[in-house]
Amino acid sequence: MTMPENDKAQPEYVKAKTAVWWDINSCPLPHGYDARRVRPSIESALKNLGYSGPVDITVIGYLEDTPQVVLRGLSSTGIYVKHGRANGILFNLLISWQERNPPPASMMLISDKVEDISLALCHRQQRISGYNLLRVYNCIPEYVSILYNTGEWLWESLLATDEINNEPETRIQSSFRRTFILPEQHLFYCSTCCFPTQSLEIFTTHLSGEEHEIEVSSLLVSSNTFFHCPTI
Repeated sequence: MTMPENDKAQPEYVKAKTAVWWDINSCPLPHGYDARRVRPSIESALKNLGYSGPVDITVIGYLEDTPQVVLRGLSSTGIYVKHGRANGILFNLLISWQERNPPPASMMLISDKVEDISLALCHRQQRISGYNLLRVYNCIPEYVSILYNTGEWLWESLLATDEINNEPETRIQSSFRRTFILPEQHLFYCSTCCFPTQSLEIFTTHLSGEEHEIEVSSLLVSSNTFFHCPTI
């Protein structure tokens, strides 16, 4: 099965916002890949289809074992970092983002687990029009999704996009020339403990700390109890 040819951005989406939610557990970074290249690669893939609006990117997943150098590389380019179960966070973030960002707007989901919440997403597509969906997978799906999207990529091919569009020295240096201001939410967030911070060191210390371990253990014990943490 080959990936279909992607549609060019429709006029109403060309300069509209794009939100990207990336499940790092189902779509991990390839070994040795420079985390600073993730944002330029995503933006290059969007630009190739005609999208030129602002792009917000959030990486989601269980991050206790993610190297600090990776988290530093991602956050240095303005990517929000959220620890927790990807699908639960993703759906809450999507709803919250739609409430703050009326259509037209685009959404990119980078995950092999989206089908777990596809029925709920499909219902939202049917009820709320004007949001353009783009999909990225680590592996080509074995079945046809019920979700309608206008663009699809394999994760590793998308990550190579900046290699095609830029000289090697340019694509790395470009991330250092970027300045991102994130006034509305904390850069790092642990949804398990409802713990926000702007500091990578504080965040990684929290994930390896006793308080976080106790909270994780208590959630495992009470896994049948509904738990909700505010989306920020």
